Amino acid sequence: MRGLGDQLPHAEASAIEALNDSDPEVTRDAIEALRRWGTSAAEASLWARLERLHQEWTDRVNEMHSSAIFRTEGSRAAALEESLVTTIAEGTGWLCTGDKLVRLRDLTLTSGQRMQVQSWIDSDKQGQLMVDPIWTPDQEPTFNLGRSAQLTEEQLKAKVAVLPRGSKVEWQFWQPGQITPPVSMEIQDAAFERLRAAAEAHGVTLVKANYPAQ
Repeated sequence: MRGLGDQLPHAEASAIEALNDSDPEVTRDAIEALRRWGTSAAEASLWARLERLHQEWTDRVNEMHSSAIFRTEGSRAAALEESLVTTIAEGTGWLCTGDKLVRLRDLTLTSGQRMQVQSWIDSDKQGQLMVDPIWTPDQEPTFNLGRSAQLTEEQLKAKVAVLPRGSKVEWQFWQPGQITPPVSMEIQDAAFERLRAAAEAHGVTLVKANYPAQ
C-alpha cells in the first residue's frame, strides 16, 4: 500500500472503511494491510473497531472460541479480535507501548489474547530494542524490530521514524559461521548505514551489536 505513492491516502481510507465491512475476509485483509502499511492516521480507526467489538461481545465472551473454520459468529469475533490486537500492537506506522498496551489488554475479551498482551507488557520492561535482520538467499532482507516482524527496509524506516527521539536501537550483525549461507560484513554494513542515516534524521541512534573487533 505504501508503494502506491500519491494514491496511498485513498488506499488507506478504503482499508479503514473496510474495517466495518460485512464480509469478515474483507475486514481481515484490511486490518493486515493497515498493519503492514498504514500510517499513524489509521491507528485511531483500529482502536475504534476494537472498542466496538468489545462493546458488542462483552456479554458473550463464552461464545468467542478460536477456530480455523470460522463457521460460528463467535469464532469470527475471536479471529477479528486477534487481528485487531496484533495490528494495534505491531503496526508499522505507530508505537504501542506503556499505557497503550494496558488499554489494549483491558479491551481484550478472550483469555488467550489477554495473556498475549500481558506478555508484551512484561517484555517491554526489558527495555532494549534490537533490529534483527533476516537474510534469505536471492531475496531482499527483512527485519524484525520489537514486535514488528518481517519488515521490508522501507517499513523498517517507517517504524524507526515513530520511535521517541533519543531512542537507542541495537543492530544485530551476523559473523561468519553464525548463519548459513553467510552474509558478508560489507552487505550487512551497507544495510546498517542506510538505516542509520534514516534513523538519525528522526533523532534515533543505531548501534552495532555483535560486530567483529576492529
